[in-house]
Amino acid sequence: MKTRFLFIFTFFFSVCAFSQTKSDSTKKITDAPHSIKDVKKFPEFPGGQQKLKEFVYANLQKPKDATPGKIYTRFTVQPDGQVTNPVIIKGINKNCDKAVIEVINKLPKFNPATDKSGSPIICDLFLPVEIN
Repeated sequence: MKTRFLFIFTFFFSVCAFSQTKSDSTKKITDAPHSIKDVKKFPEFPGGQQKLKEFVYANLQKPKDATPGKIYTRFTVQPDGQVTNPVIIKGINKNCDKAVIEVINKLPKFNPATDKSGSPIICDLFLPVEIN
């Protein structure tokens, strides 16, 4: 039993030790995650919230097994306005969730978030999508 514990501990320690990465001192401060207090202006879809809603529902391919409900999503808007990392926070079913992720991946560039100095920054947005 002692040997097994020692083996597991040694294996875990070696995995943790090798998974560390060097810090990049050249990384710009605008690439780091920011607190909500640092955001002066949040990302905006070109044309505003109504145009975002229109885009989503015009491009949403509802699956045959669509169940009515709301899918809650989160995605990241990069400093260049590109939409990345869509995630389902609360879904309905596999096919509906997949359809919403596909729409988010088709979103055009946003006007990026800016910090208090006016520099573009990374920012997460949450988007509920209702399936009828």
